[in-house]
Amino acid sequence: REKCATKIYEILKRAKAGDDFQLQFTRIFASLATNSQVNLLSEILAGKLSGLTLDLDMRWMLTNALVERGALTQEDLDNELALDNSLAAQLHHALGLAAIPTKAAKDLAWQKITKEEMSSAFREKTLLGFMRTTQRELLAAWIDPYFENLLEMWGKKSYDISSSYVELCYPGLQISEAVVNETNSWLEAEGKDAAAGLKRLLGESRDAMVRALAAQAKDN
Repeated sequence: REKCATKIYEILKRAKAGDDFQLQFTRIFASLATNSQVNLLSEILAGKLSGLTLDLDMRWMLTNALVERGALTQEDLDNELALDNSLAAQLHHALGLAAIPTKAAKDLAWQKITKEEMSSAFREKTLLGFMRTTQRELLAAWIDPYFENLLEMWGKKSYDISSSYVELCYPGLQISEAVVNETNSWLEAEGKDAAAGLKRLLGESRDAMVRALAAQAKDN
């Protein structure tokens, strides 16, 4: 991942100032950068990449990338929101809060996802902030809670809320036979009589992981 991010950054540095390629490669680099490359993200956020327009979306994208990697804190998120308390900024802020790489922050995000009432937009951002690819080890603690909450989330929530939970909270970052087996076990036991829609969505997530495991095996 670091090698790939390094290559992307090299391309980014060569991109024409203000060009669409510069914008796109900035976003790609921010998604791939490792913890050892947060200084480069900080420099971009500080305006040191010539020609890059740091509009609201770009500032928040970079800010949340740094938060996700533990380089910025909730205080930094709050300070950024104070600069522009628009709805768009509030949504970015919600994502950032859920992306803070601590158990306490994840516990709070999980509480919001499973227990609190939120608009669809804020729920989506919280879900996206909770499930970050850089936080696989941290998120392993929520594999069992995910399965434990499936029936309640499906039975007591609207389809929009329940389906987003099933799909977006599935432990798809923990690519392993163990997760596939736990999914199958749930479908055969607790979920045996679950709604067809729930079983279909869960089965699709499991099948995607089976394909990922097959691809990994082929690469090895």
